[in-house]
Amino acid sequence: MKTRLHLILALILFTTQLSTGQKPHFNEKTGLLTDKSLYITGETIQFSSFLISQDSDNTLSNYIYLELITPDGKQIVGEKYKLINQEYSGSVIIPNNVLSGNYYLRAYTRYMRNFGPENYEYRFLKIVNPDKSDILNGYHQDTAIMKDLNNITVAKHLEITLNKEEFKNREKVSIICKNNYKSDSIKKIVISVTQKEGVIYKELKHSSMLEEKLYYHPEITGISISGVVLDKKSGKALPSIKINLSIMNQNNNQFYPQITDSVGHFSFVLPEFYHSNDIFISCDNEENIEPEILVDNDFCTETVILPSPPFYLTELEEKVAYSYAVNNNVRNYFNIDTIGLTEIEKSQRIDTIPFYGKANSIIHINDFIELPVIEDYFTELPFPVKVRGTKGEKKLTVSGNQTEMFIYEPLVMIDFIPIYDHADILSISPKKVSRIDVVTEPYIRGEVTYGGIINLISVENDFASIKLPPTGLFLNYTFLSKKLNANYDRQSVEENIPDTRNTLYWNPDFDLSDGKSIDFSFYTGDTDGEYQINVIGISQDGKIILNTKSFQVK
Repeated sequence: MKTRLHLILALILFTTQLSTGQKPHFNEKTGLLTDKSLYITGETIQFSSFLISQDSDNTLSNYIYLELITPDGKQIVGEKYKLINQEYSGSVIIPNNVLSGNYYLRAYTRYMRNFGPENYEYRFLKIVNPDKSDILNGYHQDTAIMKDLNNITVAKHLEITLNKEEFKNREKVSIICKNNYKSDSIKKIVISVTQKEGVIYKELKHSSMLEEKLYYHPEITGISISGVVLDKKSGKALPSIKINLSIMNQNNNQFYPQITDSVGHFSFVLPEFYHSNDIFISCDNEENIEPEILVDNDFCTETVILPSPPFYLTELEEKVAYSYAVNNNVRNYFNIDTIGLTEIEKSQRIDTIPFYGKANSIIHINDFIELPVIEDYFTELPFPVKVRGTKGEKKLTVSGNQTEMFIYEPLVMIDFIPIYDHADILSISPKKVSRIDVVTEPYIRGEVTYGGIINLISVENDFASIKLPPTGLFLNYTFLSKKLNANYDRQSVEENIPDTRNTLYWNPDFDLSDGKSIDFSFYTGDTDGEYQINVIGISQDGKIILNTKSFQVK
């Protein structure tokens, strides 16, 4: 309750500062750690991302954006995640079609986009495609906006103790880790066990937070979709225009109306849906105006040139990459899920009730004798919808007892999509309509009030072949990604199935506070070689802390 109150007060402060022309000071930063730095295509990147601030009151965002990109910022994979206690740990699968080369994993919040990609958190990765000889082109170091790609200093204060230094295949390994730091300086620690790659964990030197015009708001209660409405003829922004957003979800259709601000800008906070859903955005008809809706990209599209030294593999890296590729081929041949990667279900409300709740009046078309057009059902049946002629145009109204029903026009829809030309609705063939829902009370959402709702549900869920508003945009929008849970705690795979894990152990949730020690164990696989325990941390001021310990599997 206290945390929720803090967020509400912080949001009020943020919007108050914006409205008065002040620049809010919420200095958000992200941290990002991965299980290793060398991968092959088709492999899974285990990551942990989180917000960093010396003052928890300086963070507002509850959602984080993660991308696998090329050094020039081209997106390969993009995901959105909901933070829990200001952090999130998950997995990203590298597509099989990417070229061998240098890549970056980066994390940022929507609010951080106000200050440019120089302020995001990046992890340098080498990716090898064993099936393609082409190599991703790099960029000369002098063209990079962030030129310092530094090796991480080994931190001996993170102590690692092994029960022995040589193990057989599928043997249990026991480890004790101790944090000998004397002050509360570590924000986060993750532990991974991989083959010794020879790839040094690197970090980029960040730019300072730049003073920019604040356009993107912190995402507190949901991810958002924003943009601007322009006059297509003049190119000028259109303030005070009513804009509507509908989400086509099989179980939970949603509708959000809004009024554009003084510069034609809009921003919708979306519900906690997962994967892709169709979205329809449209504007009300306006006389002598042809609105054009421009939607902001949900991921950062600003140009960025990151350090990309010539791509090559050392002798050790070649050996490890070959081992990874062999393991991958064996895994595919036997169809092995080596780490028990499963999708964790999130609580998404399953709801067959429309966004407006239960309609006051409903017409089921099949309950009546078929009439020529939908208009006839409104004029011939005792139904709280009237057809009126206004300036030569037919308009629908909803009868109701409240004053707002006489002042405001109703929201008229087909399959939850607003229709502004009521004549199109009235001419629909009844054969294409299953039912008509009518809400005989005012529908109020934010600044927008409608004098009731009329919603036609088509038989085939195809909008009854009606012509949709010309100002509208259909988007197949990617909402949140569900968590992929990697299970490294099981003893091993079945005895007759090859154990082809490239990462033997990954734990992003270690509580290794200063002065604390913790013990854990895992099992080796079927791949011989030199392995490395990586204890990777990040300090409160964002610096990477690293220590390693090697052992042999024979």
